[in-house]
Order: sequence, then structure tokens, then C-alpha cells
Amino acid sequence: MLDQRGRRIRTIAASMEDDNLRAMLADSQIKGSQYLVDSYEMAKQQGLIKPKIEIETIVYLTQAMFIGRVLVDITEREDLSDSINEAIVLVLRTLMNPQK
Repeated sequence: MLDQRGRRIRTIAASMEDDNLRAMLADSQIKGSQYLVDSYEMAKQQGLIKPKIEIETIVYLTQAMFIGRVLVDITEREDLSDSINEAIVLVLRTLMNPQK
């Protein structure tokens, strides 16, 4: 996972100087995010979740948290990694508001 996040961070950074790369990433981001939005909407319609905020906001926040995990990865502190993971789960559980 660390390699994937690191690669993603490098690609995002490179896209700040490359319009074509930025456009490609934006397109991919929008499509991938919409897939998650649609999936969460199905869960909402089935009564599995009752989100406390807009689903699209949750989707982008989730992705931002996992990309931001690279800040914890570079510390190489397993205790911090574990507590951050627990915090992420708590935030998502609170926002998604599972019903079953």
C-alpha cells in the first residue's frame, strides 16, 4: 500500500506541471469517484447507510485521507499508523452512519 500511495503522490505532484497529465488524472479521478458515489448511493437506497453529509463529499474525503496516509507512512511508526487507521474508520463510520 505504501508503494501505491507514494506513486500516487508523485503522479499528482508531477501533474501540477503537466497539463496533459493533470487532465488525464482529473478524468480518472472523476470516473473513479463517481463509481464510489454510485456504490454508496445503492447502499443508502437499500437502507444500509444514512449518510450525515453528501455522499460525494464522503467519497472525496475518504480518498484524501488515504492519500494523506503517506504522511504517516514516512514516519515508519506502526503505533501511529494503527491509531490513524482507527481514526479513519471512526470518521467514516460516523459520516456513513451504518443502519444494519
